[in-house]
Amino acid sequence: LTVNLKCPVTGKLARNSVQLFFRNCFRDKAFQAGDLLDNLPAEYNNTWIATAYICEACSPKTKRGRSHFIKVDDQKWHRCYLHVKNSRIMEVIGEEEFNSRGIKDYVEDI
Repeated sequence: LTVNLKCPVTGKLARNSVQLFFRNCFRDKAFQAGDLLDNLPAEYNNTWIATAYICEACSPKTKRGRSHFIKVDDQKWHRCYLHVKNSRIMEVIGEEEFNSRGIKDYVEDI
């Protein structure tokens, strides 16, 4: 899922694509906001889903040749929340914004 979320540690915007995993139903598939999630289990529909993402803004990067990458051991994870309505991803927000909205009902997928 391609999103830009503010890193809660550095305050910088994580500008690259961020992979979010619905660990229990869509392992290793990529989505964009607005995509229809076929065969979505009822518990994930019309609710918020708590998950996590690897933050490119605060995870240390290793250089190899001309490119940089994040080693598995260096990955820094942050919580985020996906709003799903009618089997579509409506929005993705960080934990700070989620908490400020006072939303109490969500499904854990971490």
